[in-house]
Amino acid sequence: MTRINRRRLLQLAGLGAAGAALPDRAFAGARRGANEAAAEASDRTVRLWDVATGRCLRVFKGHTDEVFTAVFHPDGTRIAFNAGTGGIPNFYTRSLSELESKRVEAVVNGAAAFFSPDGRWVVYFSNESGKYEVYVVPFPEISGKWQISTSGGTYARWSHNGAELFYVAPDNKLMAAAVNGKGASFETGAVKPLFEVQAARATFSYDVSADGQRFLINTAPDHTESAPITVVLNWAAGLKK
Repeated sequence: MTRINRRRLLQLAGLGAAGAALPDRAFAGARRGANEAAAEASDRTVRLWDVATGRCLRVFKGHTDEVFTAVFHPDGTRIAFNAGTGGIPNFYTRSLSELESKRVEAVVNGAAAFFSPDGRWVVYFSNESGKYEVYVVPFPEISGKWQISTSGGTYARWSHNGAELFYVAPDNKLMAAAVNGKGASFETGAVKPLFEVQAARATFSYDVSADGQRFLINTAPDHTESAPITVVLNWAAGLKK
């Protein structure tokens, strides 16, 4: 992993091995103000965990498709996640007090959905237009939709103050879009590239600091220098000694 400053674009530190646990998944499912986290499981369930003890607190069942990208709403009363097969995801929400999940029909093929810090908006990416773009819709009532990316985009993240959205462009550049969701309508501003993301995986590979100035990126290993290869000739003769 690599930590990068958005202003100077300098590598500040190498943290761990490339391909290690993605930084975003360590925090995206965390419940604010509690030692709890939601996480998807391979058995098509969403599980609620006590992160201090590692104990599973609850198991949410009833999903017939693969479940992924489980996150908490900022108010801590519900979770959201994607479920789908054949590469076609659907967006679901579920109150912790309800027995069944509710599909958000207005979000078409929406993947990697995340709530804004105030919980009033959801960002996701979708190929409903024929290519992947980043969109924002209000929550819980879907009464509009705003496209954030300008020429394709995936895997968006909110800044901690909700004033920016970051996403990965098709050329692997990390983009920053100025946004304003404080009013009744969502406002979008200028979109600018920050730097290229050499991600180790095709999924979420970065997270942003609280001040929005630094990024933790799960970078791909550098293969520019290859380890030397040693060839031993007549090695069988050495076994006879």
